[in-house]
Amino acid sequence: MRVDRRTGRAAAVAGVAAAMAVGLAVPAAASTAGTTVLEFACNSGHTLCNLTYGAGRTVDYIVAQRSASLGSVGFFEAFGPSGVIKTGPTNTARETTLEVHRTYANGSLICLRFWRYDRPGVFTQVGGNVCTSVPIG
Repeated sequence: MRVDRRTGRAAAVAGVAAAMAVGLAVPAAASTAGTTVLEFACNSGHTLCNLTYGAGRTVDYIVAQRSASLGSVGFFEAFGPSGVIKTGPTNTARETTLEVHRTYANGSLICLRFWRYDRPGVFTQVGGNVCTSVPIG
């Protein structure tokens, strides 16, 4: 799978334009002292995006976004070098914030995937894996 990887402020403009093309809104990085940075990646069709916020080796939270084309119901799952980090609720939301507050080794991948609900007890991963890397910024 081809992944578009963008980092830093300058890339955010290109990412916003691509994400808006499929109806995804890229929020601005929240910052209390200029230390929170956004790194994000979207799959090649821009139907699934991973917006990772933090600084250096610390990941504060992930904003998971998807387009409606991935299905009407499902859940987001973030994972990293030690396995699953967080799983979001199963619902119709196209955006979910997953609190992380962990520090990772340089070079670690922080990945996101979406599981579409098919029927009771059956989910299918759609959109592939979308990863950012540590350090952030």
